[in-house]
Amino acid sequence: MNAIRTADQCQAALGRFSWAQTLTPAPAALQVIRHAADIWLRRWQMSGVTDACLSIVTELCSNAKHTPDRYFCLTLSCYSTHVRIDVRDHSPVVPAIPKVPDDLPDFDAENGRGLYITACHAARLGVTVLTGGKVIWAEVDPLDYPAAV
Repeated sequence: MNAIRTADQCQAALGRFSWAQTLTPAPAALQVIRHAADIWLRRWQMSGVTDACLSIVTELCSNAKHTPDRYFCLTLSCYSTHVRIDVRDHSPVVPAIPKVPDDLPDFDAENGRGLYITACHAARLGVTVLTGGKVIWAEVDPLDYPAAV
């Protein structure tokens, strides 16, 4: 028996893979973020939920451009039951989490639809308040996407 394990094998034994990156929300950076997230999701064999996850990544990272220092941290985590997307920023502003379908946004407005779109894709969506900022997180369940299983 081989006692040497790769990092991926160790993570798989725990039922979790993760990737994190500190970023700036420049328009070109969003394209790089989406590409990197796509690669990791496919590596974790989560291609069935890639489109939903990339939509969430785009929306949450786009919202981070409103943070005071304009830097944020994106973390993707793949568990045995779901994919979690965390975006941590340094803004003290805590957004209201919309309830789908009750909290319809103004579709003619120039902004304000991102969290609603995220809530449509996510099984769970929330905010964790931290000292010096917050984490907005979303979880996507592959079982909610029949093509993913």
